[in-house]
Amino acid sequence: MEKLKSYKVFDFEVKELINFLRSTKYAFSKVNELRYFTRDQAHKQYLEDNGFDTSRSGEFNFKKSRMLSIEKTLYQQTLVRAISALEVFLVDIFRDVFVVTKIPFMDQLKVHQYSQAKLLSISNISELYNEIINKECRSLSSGGFSEINKAYKKRLGVGSGDVHDFMRFPRA
Repeated sequence: MEKLKSYKVFDFEVKELINFLRSTKYAFSKVNELRYFTRDQAHKQYLEDNGFDTSRSGEFNFKKSRMLSIEKTLYQQTLVRAISALEVFLVDIFRDVFVVTKIPFMDQLKVHQYSQAKLLSISNISELYNEIINKECRSLSSGGFSEINKAYKKRLGVGSGDVHDFMRFPRA
């Protein structure tokens, strides 16, 4: 799986997200340390004498409750971004399967309607394939994890429960 472009993109996204989270948590800890450091007037004066701005920002107050609230928001946004990256990855894998084999997608009940002009404008079969897989992937993307789960079960016969049953990601 490491050779698939979709996996490489997902792996990169997750690593970037981990780096972002770690660096932001580090910055929060340094701000917290600075908050305590500047309580001592001599330390505060030393920083100001050496060009550091120790005044409170009008945009942000470094009170503990405010810092905890911002850290909570950071974790929530990170989680949302991780879920989004996973969803994109699962849709991309679905597309990759289509490229390798069309067999799971041969559904007699699924009907596509194209105008005569559209059919006559297609110059090769790959354009038609792209139309079909794009429609499939659009429905997965708009349906979220429940649609992805259904598609993986129905089309690919993967998973007895959730999509998570077969996806094992290394922990960072």
